[in-house]
Amino acid sequence: MRHPDNNALQRLSFIPFPEELVAVKREFMAYAREMGLDPGEVVFDFLTPKQISQAAAYDGFPGRYPHWRFGMAFDRLNKSHGWGLSTIYEMVVNTTPAYAYLLQGSTRIIQKMVIAHVLGHCDFFRHNAWFSRTNRNMLNESANHAARVRRYSDRFGPERVERFLDSCLSLDNLLDPALLFAGRKRAKRRWTKGEEAPEEQVESRFTTAYMDSYSRSVKEGKRPDKEEREGEATGSQGPFPAAPTRGVLDFLVENAPLKDWEKDLLDMIREEAYYFLPQRFTKIMNEGWAVFWHRRIMAERGIEAGEMVAFADEHSKIVAPWPNRLNPYRLGLYLFEDVKKRWDRGMYGEEWENCTDERERREWDKREMKGLQKVLEVRAAMNDVEFIDAFLTPEFAVENGFFTFRKRMDEGVYAIESREFNKIKKSLLSHLANGGEPILKISDANYGNRSELFLEHLHGGVDLKIPEARATLHALHSIWRRPVHIKTVNRERETIYSYDGVNDGER
Repeated sequence: MRHPDNNALQRLSFIPFPEELVAVKREFMAYAREMGLDPGEVVFDFLTPKQISQAAAYDGFPGRYPHWRFGMAFDRLNKSHGWGLSTIYEMVVNTTPAYAYLLQGSTRIIQKMVIAHVLGHCDFFRHNAWFSRTNRNMLNESANHAARVRRYSDRFGPERVERFLDSCLSLDNLLDPALLFAGRKRAKRRWTKGEEAPEEQVESRFTTAYMDSYSRSVKEGKRPDKEEREGEATGSQGPFPAAPTRGVLDFLVENAPLKDWEKDLLDMIREEAYYFLPQRFTKIMNEGWAVFWHRRIMAERGIEAGEMVAFADEHSKIVAPWPNRLNPYRLGLYLFEDVKKRWDRGMYGEEWENCTDERERREWDKREMKGLQKVLEVRAAMNDVEFIDAFLTPEFAVENGFFTFRKRMDEGVYAIESREFNKIKKSLLSHLANGGEPILKISDANYGNRSELFLEHLHGGVDLKIPEARATLHALHSIWRRPVHIKTVNRERETIYSYDGVNDGER
């Protein structure tokens, strides 16, 4: 099967999908639907190792705009595969229909396992609430963005456009997750197709009602009424924004003093960032769900005589612990399996919570068999933080050997800090909050009455990484074009970091 947008995928030449695997896909799809999954339509294609590294570098969208970071990502991925450090077996693109790129040359058992794995991902994309407002036409949308970027590069110069894109991409994690559900307005483009964007037209920094009123008064010679004169006399115009706002990128699109082509580029980056945001919030659940189902589908439909050992070997590589960091495949799978076991055996509710006999809890089994129904409900409603907060238990932490660790600065080695459940859970949730990214809010866009931008970091127990924070300030300044500040807590001391376009400050 071919991709409907040939221009978007012109960099790739697909390898025909074997008929024998088409039959495997149909059988797996039928079993998945029988078990309650709904992956929708999925188009599979094979790519060579180099091609799949290229697709991964573009986050699954080979038709995206040109930028040096995609080339850097491709170089890293391609070398990592060539040196045997990592292998990308599949990529799933969350669109309608969904597209799955599989690695050419994989063994038959891996190909079947990956097909089953992909069906789990596609079901998750279609039914998890965090993906309910996803732009399922992003393949064509990203190709459209690329055409506009190239047009701006031709007119204003590739270096100028690339510098501005660098600043935009440095801020693409400063989003408001609530806007995934509330809906967002796209910035209005002020020219029609085929027309050139006016280069020097700049948006006013603030578009509040009182400024609009003042502008009309000057143009029309209108005298302000009594209420307006009283407001001017007191100098009371209220804070801006009216309340701290978490959608930093959204605020900049609406209020930064940008030329029209710059606003259009920033709006493109914002739209693509919101497309990828749910994946950042559901990494553990998404990967765990795919492994949960590839194991079941393979056990029921995929393993042939003589393939059990090969499958067990490949599966064990996926869920093996990672050194010094969390393996989302492992945690997601084991937690889904634990939820299924608990609801199958009735290990929930008031009676279970009030049971204090250790042996009775260990042998508890009401044979309710509601596990499959429960995990389907969970995958539809939660993100990673909610999933772990609701279902991580002391028994699960002990069974899987959880602990917190810290680096001993005097010895330069990592050591176990605590095995206490509350500390484990708190540490895990704090690092997963906001998809692992710091939470920043704009509290004042007219700081010191000088149109300076003031942001506050919601600490949550994790310090900002200062070099990255300073880079963020530089990117903010290049878009806001006035001094910018971030207030945070660093080493238990309140600190404000600033950048005025020339000097970095700290106080």
